[in-house]
Amino acid sequence: MSVATLGSVRRVARRVRNRLVGGVVVLLYHRVASPKRDPQLLAVSPDHFEEHLNVLRHLGRVVSLEQAERDLRAGRCPRRTFVVTFDDGYVDNLTHAKPILEKNDAAATVFVPSGHVGGRPFYWQTLEWLLLDAATLPGELSLTIGAQRHAWSFNQEGYGGAVRDDGADEAWNVLDRANPTPRHGLYRELCDLLRPMAGGEREAVLGALAAQLGDKGSEARRASAKRGGDADAGRVVDVDELNALASGDLVEIGAHTVSHSMLSRLPVDEQRVEVRRSRAELEAWTGRAVRSFAYPFGSRIDYTGETIDVVRDCGFDRACANVPGVARLGVDPFALPRFLVRDWDGDGFARRVRQWVSE
Repeated sequence: MSVATLGSVRRVARRVRNRLVGGVVVLLYHRVASPKRDPQLLAVSPDHFEEHLNVLRHLGRVVSLEQAERDLRAGRCPRRTFVVTFDDGYVDNLTHAKPILEKNDAAATVFVPSGHVGGRPFYWQTLEWLLLDAATLPGELSLTIGAQRHAWSFNQEGYGGAVRDDGADEAWNVLDRANPTPRHGLYRELCDLLRPMAGGEREAVLGALAAQLGDKGSEARRASAKRGGDADAGRVVDVDELNALASGDLVEIGAHTVSHSMLSRLPVDEQRVEVRRSRAELEAWTGRAVRSFAYPFGSRIDYTGETIDVVRDCGFDRACANVPGVARLGVDPFALPRFLVRDWDGDGFARRVRQWVSE
């Protein structure tokens, strides 16, 4: 038998086995909203989200993360079981997602970084306001990031000193290879530079950037709202909204560290502070036990074996990554895979889910 034929036989056998054995498909959402601009591709429109839930109900059953993890531990794994999760605790999880979840009697877990509750936006949102929404920007910018100084010079005419008002660049996102203007390239570059930084260092860089822009940051946010943007875009729930989100039996609140930092870049003691404090704060605010955790960013380079030990030692029962895959019997409950969901319509979502459950 040739190598190619053997590979084909193995793929068919794997699909047959997976269909017989079953597994849990854990879905990763962030926002349920229709923002004017979504450079990180975090938003799923309310209409599409409802279509997604209809697809899941048609193809199988939606259960809570807790129920799915308990079934896996007990050796029970019915075919086509789905779990809905959200990262970051955006306010639209309450205003848009929760009513749709309730309408469809679908459980979900929302992972919330406690240091952002009622406070600062995420760095990618701040960069969006400062760089993509600002009416004008200086011809030169410089920042010290780590031990390295970075400087950028711009030709205002080629740079597009004023934001375009025809919406031509609003569809741009970080997966696009080309940048419509240098300001988009700067946004992409700074997102990459800030991603591995600890929360405090990141805030210092953003503060230095805002200082160079003067009042342009607040002007940019007002301009975004005037152009039809969502004034709440990028905002995490406050404490009252967190409790409203947690009310009832459908939505579980999970921890997502304090500062949404890449845990693999922190010393173990600092990881422990991020994990333990996030749980303690969320429990104090909600009066409910917090037993689920999600690693910020969540790819394989964003947490380590030591991180998993920290999460387990801090009293959690399960933890989610951002690595695609079906959770099957024997999966590590502290490294549950998830499929990242984009703003697909119902048909597009259904095609992908059918592919995932056959993997």
